[in-house]
Amino acid sequence: MDKKTYDKIKSITKSHDDLMQERLQNEEFQYAWLRECIENYVQDGDFAVFYRALDRVVKARTTVSQLAKDLNMNRGNLSEILNGKIEPKMQTAFKILKGLGYEITLTKKASA
Repeated sequence: MDKKTYDKIKSITKSHDDLMQERLQNEEFQYAWLRECIENYVQDGDFAVFYRALDRVVKARTTVSQLAKDLNMNRGNLSEILNGKIEPKMQTAFKILKGLGYEITLTKKASA
């Protein structure tokens, strides 16, 4: 592929990061994405994926420093949680979600 063709294709396409950043401006998308990631976390136990999603939502809405201040949390600890370096207690995860305007509800699983 020549450079001109490559540049034209590049000019009309978006990177995954750019597309996600654009979509994350929509609070309904944020909600749906976090919900999906929580459901996956419950199924596979991989907290890192959920917290990466949570990190992206936090950064789309505010800064880690501001959220830490609003939640009366240590900024460094919050940053480590959002970067998936430490798995927080459920209480802390709920606190972060509540600070973003979400609540957790429990639903009975349908019988097979």
